[in-house]
Amino acid sequence: MTLPSGKPSGSIFDLYFKFVENTESPLIFHRWSLLTCVGAMLARNTWLELGHQRVFPNQYVMLIGASGTRKSSAIKLSQKVLAASGYKN
Repeated sequence: MTLPSGKPSGSIFDLYFKFVENTESPLIFHRWSLLTCVGAMLARNTWLELGHQRVFPNQYVMLIGASGTRKSSAIKLSQKVLAASGYKN
């Protein structure tokens, strides 16, 4: 898999949407798949200090659609990008 090369000219969303523009999955599935990957990369390395407690960002995402709307395709593509970034679970 080849990601866009050269100096990034936009946000991670702009780059990712350009990367997936010729796929069959709806953009909304790609958007939430990417947000889930960003959350995975943040893990417990990012938090908000509230008094004496740390609050870690958390999310639960469900892609809902009829059979054959390419939900799994969007998820699998975002997982490949996440793996290519060096993310290890």
